[in-house]
Amino acid sequence: LYAVGVQEQDAGLVIWSWDLEGALRWVTSWDGGGTERSRTIEIDPVDGSLLVAANAGDSARDLDLVMLRVDPASGEITDEHRWETSGDEEIHDLVVDGDSGYLVGQTTTWGEGSHDALVVKFGMRPWSFPEE
Repeated sequence: LYAVGVQEQDAGLVIWSWDLEGALRWVTSWDGGGTERSRTIEIDPVDGSLLVAANAGDSARDLDLVMLRVDPASGEITDEHRWETSGDEEIHDLVVDGDSGYLVGQTTTWGEGSHDALVVKFGMRPWSFPEE
């Protein structure tokens, strides 16, 4: 069993793993240098790694999209990618389909309003994101 969230305000993301009896297996944290948020974690169907979609930003930077790849046995973060844009992007969900992933959320970078719908398709091996 896996979960992702934050323990304290501006303390970074925390990823937890428990066994089927409910005993804690490991805890991993990641600090993006400001405010971090995450609502979703998925299992990569190809290699079994954990995929965490998150947001990271601070007062000097806009809210960016962040993808983390985590070893499910040890909790080690094995890869990360930060997609920086000129506005704020906020992730609400992640869908994985073979060699592609889809991030769903909202954006202030594109669109007509203050927060518009966002769907981003990205490649997973290696990670590749569209240009702004």
